[in-house]
Amino acid sequence: MMDPAPYRLFVALPVRRPILEKLVRDRIPELMRASGLAPRSRRAKPEEVLDLLFRKLHEEVDELQEKPGVEELVDITEVLRRICEVLGVGFPELEQARLSKARSRGAFEDNVVLILD
Repeated sequence: MMDPAPYRLFVALPVRRPILEKLVRDRIPELMRASGLAPRSRRAKPEEVLDLLFRKLHEEVDELQEKPGVEELVDITEVLRRICEVLGVGFPELEQARLSKARSRGAFEDNVVLILD
């Protein structure tokens, strides 16, 4: 018969849930507390803000693909606005650059698909 002693170590270890950290809108913890929840939150360190924003942008784009609509477009716009702010680019400057690029290279209005062989 096999000695079960070596396996006791695995039984005794506490099970820990993985920690999920994600960037949320400023008032989300407050709104969660008002609904009776007890969220934990922290302020992002300056050196991690862009990474968190890029992750949030991916999350919001995924949600837009799943459910296209104004709400998801608003969320994407808000994340882009904050990315611009962190990078020191104003929205008017961004719009000017967009228009300039649209004039020189086109936009995406004609739905052109490039075929590469």
